[in-house]
Amino acid sequence: MMNRPSLVLGLFVLMLLVPQGAKALKAPNPTRLQSRVQALTAPHLAGRGSGTTELHAAADTLADWLAITGLQPAFAGHWQQDFKLRGEGWTGNDLSGLQDCNVAGILPGTGELAERFVVVGAHFDHLGRVNPSGDEAHLPGPQEYYPGANDNASGVSVVAESVKKMLARPDADTPRRSVLVVFFGGEEVGLQGSSHFVAHPPVDLALVDVMINFDTVGQLTDNRLYVSGIGTAAALPEMVNAANTGKLDLSLGQGGWSGSDHMSFNTREVP
Repeated sequence: MMNRPSLVLGLFVLMLLVPQGAKALKAPNPTRLQSRVQALTAPHLAGRGSGTTELHAAADTLADWLAITGLQPAFAGHWQQDFKLRGEGWTGNDLSGLQDCNVAGILPGTGELAERFVVVGAHFDHLGRVNPSGDEAHLPGPQEYYPGANDNASGVSVVAESVKKMLARPDADTPRRSVLVVFFGGEEVGLQGSSHFVAHPPVDLALVDVMINFDTVGQLTDNRLYVSGIGTAAALPEMVNAANTGKLDLSLGQGGWSGSDHMSFNTREVP
């Protein structure tokens, strides 16, 4: 969303998944990260505005990404979860009744933890066209849409890269939680996608141990990393600090602010 602080969330997710004593995972591939951001910010996706044809085209791209990795569709054999929007867009345009969607896949766990879940999420919508009532058949120019590279193509790209790291598990016999990877629609218009998701979850929310949200990733300055919500579960502070192998200057928040999708889970008592 607009006018929020620079934010990098969820870099401790692998601590929940990688067994103690496992080899350190390689750093993210910057070329892959950049190519994903460029794909989501391309003119033909026109800023991924809520309820637009471009939003649904982006959703199809994300579903393809998840399918290629080998994840399982989260919604009874389907990658996408449709929902109806309500209210107004950021320019005051009426959204009521327009269809939007979430995209999700499951990486099955192993052993005694396989029935427990970690949700790793990022919203993929942004503000769309500068003039939403304009000619939608016209491919927008650079000043005619909001690309949303930082908010939140970057978060989506980090989640996608994290999935590749999770798939590189060194020991299939080690107990691991299942991972529910979710790309939310409707975040910019009131967390509507994540609100629908927690109201109609593909797995029982009682089985979800933590939700980790990547939003507005990529503005790290002065070696500082901001991680919020560590006070919502007793185990999180130790995990976050143990994951800080890069000696970053951690700025830790006990709770979370209300402007992103983790709040939909937090209101359902999911850390």
